[in-house]
Amino acid sequence: LRAKAHVGVDAAPAAADEKAPLSLLGHAAQKGHEAIVRILVETKGVDVNEDATTPTRDTPLGLAAAAGNSQVVRVLIERGADCARGRRDGMTPLMRAARAGHDGVVHELLKALKLIDIDAKRPKDGQSALSLAKKNGEDVLVAMLRSRGATDEVEAPAQERPRNGGVIS
Repeated sequence: LRAKAHVGVDAAPAAADEKAPLSLLGHAAQKGHEAIVRILVETKGVDVNEDATTPTRDTPLGLAAAAGNSQVVRVLIERGADCARGRRDGMTPLMRAARAGHDGVVHELLKALKLIDIDAKRPKDGQSALSLAKKNGEDVLVAMLRSRGATDEVEAPAQERPRNGGVIS
């Protein structure tokens, strides 16, 4: 990989073209290639918090979390990945891992609890990591999230919230 970086393969993200492929870091994170991720995060000019050039604007941490790659998640957190940064639709890495039932990833993210909002809500529907885990029958994750202080409150989506504090009818 280092040899390829010297012969013209760009380890940094591609231009912000919606149809562009993932960067090397995004691809390695998604596929669970921990050794490659370690090399890339040491490469000058590679940003662990880069947005993918895909329509959802995933970060390497979000891609690794959704794919269940707990070792890669650990490496990215150690290298300063923003654990609270969600993709375009507001789904945080914790939400994505909880929804998919990735216990190991949720465990790694909860170790960084001071860096995340455990009760963050997805703007579209007010769902949180806890509500997504409950919805998908992930009882172990529900218990894990509750033990770390997650609450059951689900907010109404923004378009359904009353503007004047009144009751939604």
